[in-house]
Amino acid sequence: MHTRLIIACAQMRPVLGDVAANRNRILELHGEAAAKGAGLVITPELALTGYFLRDLAPEVGLPLNSPTLEPLAAATIDGPDLLCSFVEQREDYRLTISAAHWHRGHLLHVHRKVYLPTYGMFEDERYFAAGDRCLAYPTPNGPAGILICEDWLHPVLPSILVFDGALLLYGCSASPDKGFLKAELGNLDLWFDQLRVYAALFGCPIAWCNRVGFEDGIHFGGRSLILDAAGGVLAQGDPFAEGLVIAELDLGQVRRSRVKAPVVETENLALSIRELTRIQEKGWHTPMISREGAPDGRQTLPLGDLSIPPLPGG
Repeated sequence: MHTRLIIACAQMRPVLGDVAANRNRILELHGEAAAKGAGLVITPELALTGYFLRDLAPEVGLPLNSPTLEPLAAATIDGPDLLCSFVEQREDYRLTISAAHWHRGHLLHVHRKVYLPTYGMFEDERYFAAGDRCLAYPTPNGPAGILICEDWLHPVLPSILVFDGALLLYGCSASPDKGFLKAELGNLDLWFDQLRVYAALFGCPIAWCNRVGFEDGIHFGGRSLILDAAGGVLAQGDPFAEGLVIAELDLGQVRRSRVKAPVVETENLALSIRELTRIQEKGWHTPMISREGAPDGRQTLPLGDLSIPPLPGG
């Protein structure tokens, strides 16, 4: 395992629906990162397509063996690894927001966005299917895990990745730069606080790539972030400009951080599984499912009513 890794977040402004133009820009930034010694390049969420796709989603969906993706994979044969997010068309024609990691021309791993925000300005669930797997996977720099935007806001997912063995966490995001209400903490301030807590608690470096630019009247806030295993900020992107956000990770710091604060080592997974099972069995009640006839337009339902069977390969 390599002990040092230069990561480049390719903070970019995708053109909505123009896969060819976005692919060319990704390859351009990948080449710039290679010239600066990067070992891994990460793109924002849906870098290949833009975010507010709506009815365009089926037109830009790509199977993993699509010729359109081949130049991205080929760029890694003699260049840095690439972690790129796009609309994936599954074998059964479901569409997912996915992020693929290529190494030396080969696909190492695909993560499909698990949590699809459908509130405020977001409509993910209307157009995409949710992923139902969250796995660590082997890389030349040690086991890693990928999460896409909203996935990070559910602490169970980074926890699962770390307890599955991940020593590095990578994120692709398309996050706006402000809170939804005046009284709320600024959106990216909340992101930074949460990511730094994850990195410090888990003793795990995090590289989080967020997009920039306007789309459909919404400004995406950039400020991509690379954190070390103690939660220290190694690099941060501009809130408005495209470009590379680059930092070198000392992977030996993971061991030092985990020895100093052995949160991962002392985790009681058996207790967590037992208590979560107990909560599920007694009925997990959520106010987020509307039902006609409820006094306030909402009604709580037990988790069993919301569960779906696992999807093959999800």
